[in-house]
Amino acid sequence: MRLVVEISLVVIVGIGTCLGASRVLNASTDRNGNQHNQSTAVGGPASVTCTNTVGKDATCFIVGPGVGQQVPKGQNVGTSGAGTVTLSCNGTAPLQCQARVDGPVTGRLQKEVKKAASQK
Repeated sequence: MRLVVEISLVVIVGIGTCLGASRVLNASTDRNGNQHNQSTAVGGPASVTCTNTVGKDATCFIVGPGVGQQVPKGQNVGTSGAGTVTLSCNGTAPLQCQARVDGPVTGRLQKEVKKAASQK
């Protein structure tokens, strides 16, 4: 029985990796203005939805193939092809935002910290 369960888990995980249906990105901006962005690779056109924002005047900022724009909570944008999709937050710090990438997600999550100009 244990062997069957392990094989089933491998098959389920393998299907999710091959199809790459969706991935959730989380980003934030701390009190000092440092941005904590998150990215993932996509293998073709994808839809990116800003699912949550927290903070004064907060919006998601999505950069990817063919797109680089603010996206209000509940709205989405489409990418034009394969490449990297990056989420950052816009507004008055501190901020938190979240976006869902739907499409051929092919990469792992990557984190990036951008120091505020006053901290460089």
